[in-house]
Amino acid sequence: MIWALHGMVGEPADWNFLKSTMPDMRTPLLWSEVDRFTPWAFQFAKKVREEDPRPVLMGYSMGGRLALHALLAAPRLFRAAIIVSAHTGLADREMRQRRWRQDDEWAKKLRSLPWETFLRIWNDQAVFDGSAAPGERLTTFRWRQGIIRSFDCWGLSRQEDLLPKISGLQMPVLWISGEHDPVYSELGREAVACLPQARHVVIPSAGHRVPWEAQEAFTAAVTAFLSSENLLT
Repeated sequence: MIWALHGMVGEPADWNFLKSTMPDMRTPLLWSEVDRFTPWAFQFAKKVREEDPRPVLMGYSMGGRLALHALLAAPRLFRAAIIVSAHTGLADREMRQRRWRQDDEWAKKLRSLPWETFLRIWNDQAVFDGSAAPGERLTTFRWRQGIIRSFDCWGLSRQEDLLPKISGLQMPVLWISGEHDPVYSELGREAVACLPQARHVVIPSAGHRVPWEAQEAFTAAVTAFLSSENLLT
């Protein structure tokens, strides 16, 4: 089974486009179980272990960072992993402090602004390069408190640099980034260079939101990877 983790300000329905091709999927709602990285990772791995004897883990952006923590928490549990547009962490202390302020500012915006206004500002970020969100997000506001807490628990500023740690992961890993997302493509190249069994796929004509900007190419890359590892049956 594939366990697919959505991104920041995302929701499980973001992965619906994959379910016709890969019906054996779980898409957890992350906002109901927000905790610091390590406690969340161990609890999530416990849940997966109880429910699935053959899990494959996939995560996009924030979900990709959570996936890396889960892999490190339970390195023998997951048969394979697919990491999409994810950051391995900031090693530079000043950069982390700047990002800390940014994460706090996003949380303040969430507390004070109307939901539609927050979404407009969120989607205007340069990293998205004008691409549309996977869904309208008009009902995601019901999880506002969990999303606010996620900036405190799961913001990039709260994450340690995982690059030195992932070299111990032995499962096959597919790392995906978009051609028009140079920062995250470089992060993908650095990560794959550290991982023992990993490949990096850069999907043309796509940016940070590569699964939704290039659904056919993304699905084909994931399917090819799972097939090559005999994980489709």
